[in-house]
Amino acid sequence: MDTEKFKPIPLNKIEQLLKQLFKQYPEYHSHILNAEELTDYLSFLMNNYKDLEKTLDLSEFNRYAILPQNFATQQELHHFRNNEDISFSQIFRYMPAHWHTNDYFEIYYSPHEGAQIYFPEETLILQAGTVVILAPSTTHATPCYRDNQVLYSFSVRRSTFEKVFFDQLPADSLMANFFRHVLNNEKAVSYLLFDTQEDTDIYHLLLQIQQEYLAKETYKSQMLNALTSTFFILLLRRYESTVSFPSSESLFWKQEYSGILSHIQTHYDTTSLEELSCMYHYSEKQISRIVKSCTGVSFHDLILELKMEKAKNLLQNNYPISDIASMCGYSGLSSFYRAYSKYYGTTPRSSQEDSTS
Repeated sequence: MDTEKFKPIPLNKIEQLLKQLFKQYPEYHSHILNAEELTDYLSFLMNNYKDLEKTLDLSEFNRYAILPQNFATQQELHHFRNNEDISFSQIFRYMPAHWHTNDYFEIYYSPHEGAQIYFPEETLILQAGTVVILAPSTTHATPCYRDNQVLYSFSVRRSTFEKVFFDQLPADSLMANFFRHVLNNEKAVSYLLFDTQEDTDIYHLLLQIQQEYLAKETYKSQMLNALTSTFFILLLRRYESTVSFPSSESLFWKQEYSGILSHIQTHYDTTSLEELSCMYHYSEKQISRIVKSCTGVSFHDLILELKMEKAKNLLQNNYPISDIASMCGYSGLSSFYRAYSKYYGTTPRSSQEDSTS
């Protein structure tokens, strides 16, 4: 462990000021502010501490227009600079926390234990090395009211996140579909949490992203995308099987769930609930519940979907229909015809003819 990198980070000048004001105005810290209350607080600071502009750089305060709607929903249009896909910041310690949403993805990283992320019905207390990927439209707040509550924020445009995160997963992967389901379900709280346990490789990659963002080098955008892509690959490679989800989700991820999804992905033409139950020591009812929670569809519907997608692809590549039926796990041609026709509303023969016409 490279412990030197995880030493406490001193307060900067703005944070030192905010800490002084923290005890003077407890009403702004006794609860999570709404956007209007935060606007009032910042307006109060600027109106009553004008000498700050002579000694401190308030550009970070002025990055957004002081308007309640901008604080309530932080938008890509205002958050990212021109030609910028990824940005970095450190949450100001002792700045009153406020409820807000983003229309972009946000990655929080805590180098020390104790940082917190508040949601309307849940609070995360982060360990050192915790990575939280927050989906757009998730209502949250990030109070940092102690010197050792350091929280880094890496923001990523929606379109860029698709490239640097989801594109790292196979297009037909059930795991990829599960992550998409969690992050794009448009619930009030939607996140993935990875406990990296102070993984220094993860930390150093995020440190490189930070340094690249602050530098003024050529090909900066390309380098940031490449580093972020590498970060996601390493995160998934090492911690995909131990990821955690909101407490409001009906499922808490366990490592063997990856095996269940992987087995279904590979053997959907022959597998059954009975086989999975014997392999993973869950009841058939539990397997059904796990599959439904992970994919959003029943075990039967998932198997049918995978079979039909394979059949359609084979038909487009002009395989004999009798062979396709067998390759998709159907014992007879008539049962395959019935299933395909019901699923797509057309016969396998018609689909094959349409694809070659």
